[in-house]
Amino acid sequence: SLDAIRQRGPRSGQVVRWLHFPKTATTFHGTVLHYACPGYDRLTMNVVSKEPGSMPGGRTARFSCRPEKGGRLSVYATKNGNWAGHMPWRRVDGNQTVTIFREPISRLASQVAYSLYVAEGLLGFGLSSKSLRGYFSGHDKSTCAGHEPCRYVHMAEYPGSKGCYTKMLTGFRCMQDVAITEQMVQTAIRNVENMAFVGILEHYNASVRLFHRQFGGITYPEEFSMLRTGFFPNRARVVRHALRDVSDPWDERVYAAALARFEREMRDVDPRCVLVPRV
Repeated sequence: SLDAIRQRGPRSGQVVRWLHFPKTATTFHGTVLHYACPGYDRLTMNVVSKEPGSMPGGRTARFSCRPEKGGRLSVYATKNGNWAGHMPWRRVDGNQTVTIFREPISRLASQVAYSLYVAEGLLGFGLSSKSLRGYFSGHDKSTCAGHEPCRYVHMAEYPGSKGCYTKMLTGFRCMQDVAITEQMVQTAIRNVENMAFVGILEHYNASVRLFHRQFGGITYPEEFSMLRTGFFPNRARVVRHALRDVSDPWDERVYAAALARFEREMRDVDPRCVLVPRV
């Protein structure tokens, strides 16, 4: 059963590359690093700080966890060396990719809530600086008359906000304003099937266990702690309610494919497995 903590798994030793969709469980990179950096007996689960001496993220991981150093991390870094940045799928390391998905509108709501406090953070998601002003034009009273839910819907519907999974799985940035096609959706779904690992945020604990079941490594209790349940969880819940009638037709199909794969692999481990979404 998944309760068994295994030192090895059928994919033990495989080099992995973490594909980090914005607002989808940054905490999971702790699990990835526990596996990928065998030189660290136990990592500090500090997923916010990238300062020297903290958990080996950013520049540190480029050197200490690389295959040539005995690690298992294929680093695809941003220019500043942040390996956990939100860089898109690459064909070259497609079958090494591990990732975790989140229900699309919940992810979108978290993105909107995040933007209300860290506006420039959207630039790291792929929104252009030129589009940033338009994204926030819903704050204009002439548009929404100061009505908060209207502002949130405007941001969620703004060009580039939706289709994050579809875009990142076809080589674009999460909030890049591109015309999404049916071919892109089909390619994204196909890439979901070709990944090394797919987890689901709504089944976070099961995702951690399934990862270790497949890749091995020691499972530490702190890996089940969602240390970043959201910078602003109360605002995120309010935004999620405001977006109750919003849909993301592209990412909903990609998420459905990811969830189907996850459930299938869980049943392969234990046919009696019943998944209960994490609240």
